[in-house]
Amino acid sequence: MFERGIRFVLAPLAITVLSLSAGCQSPLDDTANASKSVDIKPPPSQVQEAFGTKGAEITLMLPKGASGVREGRYRDFHDGAQLAVGELGGEQVFVKIVDDTGAPGEAAKLAEAAKARGSVALVGLFPAAELASISAVPADKRPTVFDLGRGTASGANVYGLASDETDSAIAGVRYAIATGRKKVVILAPASFSTAEEQRITAAITNDKATVTGVVRYGGDEAAIKAAVASNAGPISAADAALVLGGTTAPAVVVGAIKATGKTPATMTFVGTSGWPGSVYSGPAADQTVIALTDQESLKLISGRYQSRFKRPLALDAAYAYDAVATVAGITRLKGPDGLKPDILANKAGFRGVTGVFGWNKGGTIDRKLKIYRVDQGKLVPAVNTPPTL
Repeated sequence: MFERGIRFVLAPLAITVLSLSAGCQSPLDDTANASKSVDIKPPPSQVQEAFGTKGAEITLMLPKGASGVREGRYRDFHDGAQLAVGELGGEQVFVKIVDDTGAPGEAAKLAEAAKARGSVALVGLFPAAELASISAVPADKRPTVFDLGRGTASGANVYGLASDETDSAIAGVRYAIATGRKKVVILAPASFSTAEEQRITAAITNDKATVTGVVRYGGDEAAIKAAVASNAGPISAADAALVLGGTTAPAVVVGAIKATGKTPATMTFVGTSGWPGSVYSGPAADQTVIALTDQESLKLISGRYQSRFKRPLALDAAYAYDAVATVAGITRLKGPDGLKPDILANKAGFRGVTGVFGWNKGGTIDRKLKIYRVDQGKLVPAVNTPPTL
């Protein structure tokens, strides 16, 4: 969707975000410190906590864990939003956090209540049923919605932020195709969605390449090796192997394929964002190409995030940071009523700490993922031509 030589409709936003790299430990705006604690204590009112007090309201809906505080991913979302308000809010936006208990019908009511308070954006990680419920509320009765997942429910002014493993797989295999690999074998866990498999195969076909076969694997190492051995035909006919999976199993899959000795010398292995980082350190993953969120852009805030919250930056925190940054940038340029579809779906896109992204008219994220190569356990930007293995 992006225009050639990408321009940014929010140039001030892009400049503000990128300029943060010059001052590694710049202090946060005091308006971000309404709460002195990173963890949120259960409050007596529906509005749990606020970062800042001036400007347009962003409502952040987050559930609490059993301990009564934000945990896991939700703590990352909380902290990413807090950092963004402190660095980019500039009294243009502030964040109010409300508790999402997951009770039936509650999400839609909270969305309407946020609109009644004057909130311009509703941000959260919404399960499918919740997102459908929120989407069903007329667009003029709720804020613009930014789902920190992929935002799959239909509805006006509903936008997803996250890219998934399928997006990564498609971007990675397109890179391989563009560099001359025209025959692709897909290897996926037995549990991988058939619909997502169809998304990938359609993308390969649209790029005028062919799928030599789809191999499903599962079980222990012996079962994986057996699946590779029994599908020697489609694997040996391919010059690119796309290996999906969210565990360490992909390393076993790649190792088993290499051990057959029956693949072309120029075989390109394509990994995905689902691979855990521990897979990179093994010899099987060496020289694999993987499409990921821009790792260099993430470094713009990773040092300050680590210093402030005493743990490494998580991608979820970066998504929340960019959600707040996008609202702040548009509000700065267009005012609190500026979150319009024609602005958010502008072909020029946006640049944030998760890289370059934009939305299509249906609200689906279109993220410009970057291609990396695993080189001796480290991710390095890929060269134009995949290396010969």
